[in-house]
Amino acid sequence: MYMNTITGQYEPVKNVEVKVSRLLRTDTVFTDENGYFEVDRTYRHANIKLYFRNDNARVISSQDGLLNFVLTTTYSEPTRSENELVGIEIKFNEKTLENKYATIIDAVEDYKSYAIENNIALPPFLRIMAIKPAMGMAFMGRYAFPGISLATELASLIYRFGESFDNPIASFIGTIQAINSLAVGLPGAALLHSFVPDIFVGTEPSYYFYGETELIQHIVYHELAHASHFVAAGPEYWRNNYVAMLGEWIKQIPKAIFGGGIDPYGENPPDLVKLIESWAYFVGYHIIYENYSNRPLEHYVQNVINRYEEALEDNTISFYNPAFYKLKGDLGYSVDRMFLVLSPTVVDHIGYVEGLINKYGGDEEKIKEIFEDTGLVEF
Repeated sequence: MYMNTITGQYEPVKNVEVKVSRLLRTDTVFTDENGYFEVDRTYRHANIKLYFRNDNARVISSQDGLLNFVLTTTYSEPTRSENELVGIEIKFNEKTLENKYATIIDAVEDYKSYAIENNIALPPFLRIMAIKPAMGMAFMGRYAFPGISLATELASLIYRFGESFDNPIASFIGTIQAINSLAVGLPGAALLHSFVPDIFVGTEPSYYFYGETELIQHIVYHELAHASHFVAAGPEYWRNNYVAMLGEWIKQIPKAIFGGGIDPYGENPPDLVKLIESWAYFVGYHIIYENYSNRPLEHYVQNVINRYEEALEDNTISFYNPAFYKLKGDLGYSVDRMFLVLSPTVVDHIGYVEGLINKYGGDEEKIKEIFEDTGLVEF
């Protein structure tokens, strides 16, 4: 069980792999919805090891930099005698690595349930890296860069960025890196693809969050919404998103040199970035709001409900996620219908509205008004 810092209660860790072993005997099982597990045979003594992975995701870790990279995150119980093996209760406490990993894998299960319930694309199997900073990223490494060499693909992206923004330095770096990476060939590609993460999830909350549970759930739901969008739109679409975001980062370098911070989306995010992030913020906020709306109003639950109700309705960030919430609540578009509009050819709000009208019909002027009311887009 992990400590949920929103409810103040221990909650079950669902669908994680558990190995019970003694000498040459090993049984592998998975926890159920209540966090329970059992094996079909009796052990006189046994070791119990929990792996933070399942058929949907695997949690890897780099909490202290790449030099402390952990490809398999686990928790081991001391050797137990036969009498001690019945009714074991394993509890992880707040701020421990195990609690962070358990919260991540449990949030993945929550997202899977939401995706199935709302009939939206399930993400592929994901390698999720737990990191310290309170940030997230749906890199989708092995899927967005499926070529023979990840380094070559990345170099190509750098080159395209240089061409797009008339930046000869970036183009030159990309060309040299491409030549260099080709020499690595298939062995290098296999090595890179063996550990490159698909998702990054921060685990150290800032003062803004009600502990690590809210932070981790907020990031996991958001980034897995990206992963579902990736499934619908494809690798090239995702690489175009990288090019757009790289452009915004480069523009902010002079400000950063003189001590200013860098906005991860840029001061005025490109239309593609706005669409991608708006959808993910809507889904992430919607899951948290729905998950806690039916919970006992204890600890920080009411605070979280209030926060995400406001976030769903108001564009407190630079994206038009409230438009999706109003499409659902005011005009009756279901989550799956809204998701199905996110095709490879829909790259901005204009294309999205056209796609929505073409697929399902509706009051075009009212739909445009909902988007324009956010104050962030025009038609």
